Amino acid sequence: MSKRKRILLVVAAAVVLLAGVLWVVGRVGSPQALVLEVSAEPGRKVVGTVEVDGVSQPLAGTLPARFEYRGSRIEYAIAPVGGKPGEQITVKTSVDGRPSYKCVASGVKGSINRQGVSWWGKRHEVIGGMARDEVAQLNK
Repeated sequence: MSKRKRILLVVAAAVVLLAGVLWVVGRVGSPQALVLEVSAEPGRKVVGTVEVDGVSQPLAGTLPARFEYRGSRIEYAIAPVGGKPGEQITVKTSVDGRPSYKCVASGVKGSINRQGVSWWGKRHEVIGGMARDEVAQLNK
């Protein structure tokens, strides 16, 4: 085998190896810091659930409230305690210190996922209002 073919083979192998490493890093994802800032009438209580990397935990607080989590995959649902029809809360999210989304609704749910979204490790975030029955379920 000529010297030129060997160099080309080594370069091709290095490119394939680098692409494999980038794919693995993107699949695993690095933990991200998520901050949920919840506001409405001061003193109002909120309840909900948060699942961080598959581990579910309750969420509860008095408004205005700030909740901080760290993980690669985070799902959350927040609603006011005993909320009346038409009563809304505001949830603002920030990821890794950067403001992200804002949602105003009677209950808010969302998710942030950095695992397996792309081979570059980009995150995917979804946030939106909750249906009335979902809000009622959180208040049980």
